[in-house]
Amino acid sequence: MQSKITVLTPEGTYQTGRGDTMYKFQVTLEDGTHGEVSAKTQDRWSVGDEVEYTQQSTNWGPKLKLQRPGMAGGPGASGGRDVSGQIASWAVGAAVNSLPPLSNVNEIEVQQYREQVEKIAQSLLAARVNLKPFSQP
Repeated sequence: MQSKITVLTPEGTYQTGRGDTMYKFQVTLEDGTHGEVSAKTQDRWSVGDEVEYTQQSTNWGPKLKLQRPGMAGGPGASGGRDVSGQIASWAVGAAVNSLPPLSNVNEIEVQQYREQVEKIAQSLLAARVNLKPFSQP
């Protein structure tokens, strides 16, 4: 399903089992859907962002999985396995690894870095679509 973020309320952070910091948000979408979203960065989502989503009911309330429109079929497109998220994660990771480390920089440089990561990741995703699986003769 697709909608637009109308309300985004920060709800703090938590640590994953791997020690990563995750940021929690309560999100309301234009179509009335609402729920909790976690992200690896504080600025992952903004009011006005167009998103594809899936919603899951849990004992702790509704949880949303958000994704930018068109990212390899959207959340849950692979029958429960989030392969599209893994592919997008691979592309972003490869893009970040191809650039020099980001440290002690100003806000403009951070934005340029993000743009470079996005451009490289999109190129990798586009190239991956055109690759054929390896097969032996």
